Amino acid sequence: MTTTISSDNVVVKGSNLGSDFRTTRNVIHNGDFRVNQRAQSSYLQGTMTLDRWYSSANYGTQYISQQTTTSFPGYFLRASTTGAAAVSATSFNWIAAQQLEGNDLATLGLGTYVSNAKYITVSFWVRSSLTGTSSVMIGVRNSSNTWYYSYRSYSISTANKWEYKSATFNVSSNVNCPAPTYDNNFSFGIWFVGGIGSNYYSATENTFTTTVYAGTASNVNFTGTLNATFDLARVQVEAGSYPTQFEFIPIAQELERCMRYYQKSYALGTQVGTGTFDGAYGHTWTAQRPNYYASFGFWYTIPLQTRMRTAPTVGLWAPNSGTGSRFSIDTGSYVDGLAYTNAISDSAIQVYSQNPADYGKSGVQQFYGGYIHYRATCDAASS
Repeated sequence: MTTTISSDNVVVKGSNLGSDFRTTRNVIHNGDFRVNQRAQSSYLQGTMTLDRWYSSANYGTQYISQQTTTSFPGYFLRASTTGAAAVSATSFNWIAAQQLEGNDLATLGLGTYVSNAKYITVSFWVRSSLTGTSSVMIGVRNSSNTWYYSYRSYSISTANKWEYKSATFNVSSNVNCPAPTYDNNFSFGIWFVGGIGSNYYSATENTFTTTVYAGTASNVNFTGTLNATFDLARVQVEAGSYPTQFEFIPIAQELERCMRYYQKSYALGTQVGTGTFDGAYGHTWTAQRPNYYASFGFWYTIPLQTRMRTAPTVGLWAPNSGTGSRFSIDTGSYVDGLAYTNAISDSAIQVYSQNPADYGKSGVQQFYGGYIHYRATCDAASS
């Protein structure tokens, strides 16, 4: 197989997948970083960031942001340091990480699901202000809830220039890669390493162990350099021993895949907690009605926009004020009432409101309707 690499793309002649070529080769969600439902301009380490991706570090300070350009690569993820720190033995920095549920792993051919499983290839574009050795780690969780990890190193040759990288992992039985659980639990992960301490060093690459080994003493300490940048684009994880051309997923399909883990009632580019009625759920009437469930206010079910991985963690906001855990209740002018969830499933949220302070007094208040925004999340970190 021949792979030609240019600054714009990876052109693959032939296929390492043979007759088993799949229309969705890339199991990673939002691999080109187009989807940013949380709509923040930047994210501090230790949180979910762009859809399906999270950042985690226990030293230094770094922020993650979505970047766009009219040239290559279009969208990309940027990590930038605003506080440098020395590495200790227990230090770690996962610049970007994603976990996949077992239901999405069949195409990787892990374990006994596909009998001839041998390799997984990770490919991506990277640009950094720092040169040197870095690494990418993957992990697989078995039916006993034990994770096995393996890493591969790569080198950044030139500062501030896009470079194409690929890393192939041997997932055959002789390197201890377990069979994952094929269910809705997180059973596969990928971690891009930005710095590690000696507890995570191992000279042996490409072998799965239950200990988290993510690189060597040669790894660049990205978090140890103030104002450093690390850019990541077009991440792909696929079955086979060679990388193929990055698979662009139509935005409607990619957004729906991401909404299985995070969704909101707000417009795509609007942050939760914004005071706006756009997208809010609620009931309205053309004339005033007397107290409706005097002790509870409103009670109704919000159908989720797509079925989620599991029953999500839910946040509620009043559209008028943007206040959390509140309804906006129309009494002629908007007032906030306390909002609660009564029942949550992977397909719907049942919510109800408690009336404002002077509600609940029969015949005192009348209203035209009540409105609410929601956010539902069931990703690797609930934020």
